[in-house]
Amino acid sequence: MPHARTTALTLLAVLSATTLTVAAAPPALAAGETVHVWLTTTDQANKLTQQPDLTFTSGGAGDATVVSVDDGTTFQPIDGIGASFTGSTVWELRNKLSPSARDALMNDLFNPSTGIGMSLLRQPIGGSDQNAPGTDCQPFSLSTDQNDGTIDLIHQAQQLNPALSVMSSVWCVPSWMLSGDALNPAYHQNFSDYVADYLQAYAAQGIPVWGITPQNEPLQSYANFGNNLSATQERDLIKNNLGPTFANRGLDTRILVFDHNWDHPEYVQTILNDPAAAQYVAGSAWHKYAGWVGVQSQIHDQYPDKGIYFTEASPSTGNRDWNSYLPNMGQYIDIMRNWSRTYLQWTIASNPSYGPGSCSNCGALVYIDDTTGAVTRSIDYYLVGHLSKFVRPGAVRVASDDFGDNNVKTVAFRNPDGGKALVAYNGGAGRTVGFNWAGQHVSYYLPAHAVATFTWSGSGTPSGGALNRSGWTASASQSYGGDTPDRVLDGNLGTRWNNGRAQASGNGDYLQVDMHATQTLNRVVADASNDAGDYARGYQLYVSTDGSNWGSPVASGSPSGPVIDISFGAVTARYFRLVLTGDSPWWWSVDEVNAYGGGPLARSGWTASASQSYGGDTPDRVLDGNLGTRWNNGRAQASGNGDYLQVDMHTTHTVNRVVADASNDAGDYARGYQLYVSTDGSNWGSPVASGSPAGPVIDISFGATTARYLRLVLTGNSPWWWSIDEVNAYGA
Repeated sequence: MPHARTTALTLLAVLSATTLTVAAAPPALAAGETVHVWLTTTDQANKLTQQPDLTFTSGGAGDATVVSVDDGTTFQPIDGIGASFTGSTVWELRNKLSPSARDALMNDLFNPSTGIGMSLLRQPIGGSDQNAPGTDCQPFSLSTDQNDGTIDLIHQAQQLNPALSVMSSVWCVPSWMLSGDALNPAYHQNFSDYVADYLQAYAAQGIPVWGITPQNEPLQSYANFGNNLSATQERDLIKNNLGPTFANRGLDTRILVFDHNWDHPEYVQTILNDPAAAQYVAGSAWHKYAGWVGVQSQIHDQYPDKGIYFTEASPSTGNRDWNSYLPNMGQYIDIMRNWSRTYLQWTIASNPSYGPGSCSNCGALVYIDDTTGAVTRSIDYYLVGHLSKFVRPGAVRVASDDFGDNNVKTVAFRNPDGGKALVAYNGGAGRTVGFNWAGQHVSYYLPAHAVATFTWSGSGTPSGGALNRSGWTASASQSYGGDTPDRVLDGNLGTRWNNGRAQASGNGDYLQVDMHATQTLNRVVADASNDAGDYARGYQLYVSTDGSNWGSPVASGSPSGPVIDISFGAVTARYFRLVLTGDSPWWWSVDEVNAYGGGPLARSGWTASASQSYGGDTPDRVLDGNLGTRWNNGRAQASGNGDYLQVDMHTTHTVNRVVADASNDAGDYARGYQLYVSTDGSNWGSPVASGSPAGPVIDISFGATTARYLRLVLTGNSPWWWSIDEVNAYGA
């Protein structure tokens, strides 16, 4: 039946096919823009090999499989992609390679231009299951890491990739702190000092440690490692000792909890449900060896102000079998689609027998022959590279279609410079796939079980975020059964409105939304991706301030796919109405409707100042377009200190929204604020807005006002410092 719900597309799909209709004064789009492609195939003919460039063409793709990218819909920021200098890795690099061969391999691993550009290291504290020969699980000593070459290798990696970050995980608890095979609670403070000493020792070597987990795999007992730590023990350790120790020593290293498998989310819940512990926690860390990746999304939904971090995927020893192992790319994609801000493999290098460490079933990114020094790259080297080479720290994940296992899976990102990266894995037979973005498309043949990364500058993407739909209502010319108009505003692609009859231009069918206040908007998206055949074959979009006077349509078109993405010149309206103008035996369905406002003001020439700053984290960093840099105040949050961040726009603007984004420093957001505006920088009056945020992105809307200066004043209290990565202002 024409009106039957189409089930070919998964509920995970955000977009299925996009047509951008050019109307009056649309934003500039990237017609003719070049798309770069890198490909890896099971026959090894392509190993992260650059392919001939593609060129965007206007309109939507007409291929059987169509993937759409919407960089106006954003998810988590990305902190880095990488692996670990384990004891085995350091031993192999230092003892089995010549200096020139080692330098060449390090360049391939960390250089973002000529190598795969890994940007994150996870360093074990006190040994691991990949200890070097002749060592056992010893308490941390900086001299150990200096003497075995670990520090030198990290320094070399930093030089090759200045964006490199380091996190650490405690593997080995000093034996005198143990009770059986677990940390004795009597030594929680000693342990906290031990970890803090490590952080300060590494910082003194020019290696700031970005994040730490108190215990690797706390539910797994390793011989001599002291790894058992229950959720209540880790909770009490953090809230009573580790968190306060970090605060007292002025350490802003993030504390991540758990660092173990997806099958025990209750461990994380136990800690985050305790406010006294949760105040010190930036997020949760996860491994892949048991359970379901969707648990990451469940925890994100329960605790949206806490980050999700994927911290270990030890490759199996099968990662040298190209035909059977390459499909593992699907799991890489699933991990990133389920809110992870990181992707970390375990061992960078081992010998072909998976030594010299004790983990005989741990694969590596590269294998070094202990006799000849020959280097062989595993499949995981290339799979990591499909992400790490193209996704920079400070990027954000954006919406893209994912059609599930045995089909085309994707994950997409917007880098700090605005460039886009789309990673696509074909889990089924070879096929031509269409890729849509911002009214443009390219087509590309993906072989069976191949993975490709597509990049483009994306300078013409429509800007502006989705408007808040709270309180909005919808109506329609008519509806079918329980598929009522309100369903297009319920946030669920699994519900829909439909008109209950074949599409006919003469029927005057329409769908109307009342935003219940005038808004500035320049884009409307009507998504029927879960009802692929029921999309409108033709439409006109009208807007109105009073619901009676509609004037001429601001846009019209004849879509070729189920997601109608309409951009137009910015207008002020309370109502918008989609009128059906096409003909088809299919009924007309819409699953969700979103409207988007104007983008942020151009910040060219803007400057920033602050009450005080810490080190190189200067105020100008909030205007540099890079979520990977930040300003911070360098001390615990206290309302009496009068800390502030101020932006001078250098000319007056009419503004009604300011966004202060600390999403790359999840724990350092302001616990309370007041926003002031001024035309002269001297007279500030009363605050135009104030609040007590519950998460790292402070999105402040207020009545339109004319100002040159913006000032955020801290009014909250917290042991965390106050950081801001980026500040944007929006015009009314």
